[in-house]
Amino acid sequence: AGKERSPNNELNSFTFCGVGDRTRGDYLEAFAGDDDGFEWFGGKMDSKHLIAIDGHDDGYDTQLGARNRAQFVIVRTAPGFSISGGQNGDHAIEADNTETSPYDQLVCSGRSFIQMANATFVGDQRIDDGTNFPGPTFGVHWRRGVSYTLLNSIIMNDKTGGLGVEHN
Repeated sequence: AGKERSPNNELNSFTFCGVGDRTRGDYLEAFAGDDDGFEWFGGKMDSKHLIAIDGHDDGYDTQLGARNRAQFVIVRTAPGFSISGGQNGDHAIEADNTETSPYDQLVCSGRSFIQMANATFVGDQRIDDGTNFPGPTFGVHWRRGVSYTLLNSIIMNDKTGGLGVEHN
């Protein structure tokens, strides 16, 4: 995981592209990959017991109209790794519909709808004096064109906060 295919386009540990609504992903582990632990490009999938440990990008990333339901998800971001020369890892969750516009009809119409319950998200474990916190900015990062339900979950050890909402 992490092999660069083209500039800024690396392989994820698990990539799900347009999976069908009867697809299940249970008891999957992504360990120390150089990109996302789990990423969905559209499709509809149910999953349980996912773990992404020490990945160098997002733990659970959804976009392009994904319609997922997940339970028992654990993500710990990589300590001390730098993607862009700055902080380590990225986010436990990154969710959007497209990276260009919330309703770019040429890419994907509508929204991504995600439901998740019983998750634990842990930023970098090394907590220092507060001036040079090594963890990700937000544990969970919701962006354009996504509808997300997150229930009964823990988000901890992140630089700015547990949840960052970037767009309306």
